[in-house]
Amino acid sequence: MPMGESTGMLDTISGYFFCLIFGLVGLGVAAWLILSGQIVRSIDDLFMVLSGLLLAVICFGYLGWRLQAAWAAGQPQKKKKR
Repeated sequence: MPMGESTGMLDTISGYFFCLIFGLVGLGVAAWLILSGQIVRSIDDLFMVLSGLLLAVICFGYLGWRLQAAWAAGQPQKKKKR
């Protein structure tokens, strides 16, 4: 096995793990601020919740996009009828 293939796989898996962790952190921050009632104290906390949710949407959206592309690559291509 060439050296480049194993490092490419490791980079891909670490990128997925990175996005998963940051997506969960974004959701956790938003949930913590909402459940503790800090969201109504100031406008800064509202922006913090929105930032956490945006981080989660971006990370989970990227994961979904990559997993959908990997799923589609594994599916056999359908032949077109003429």
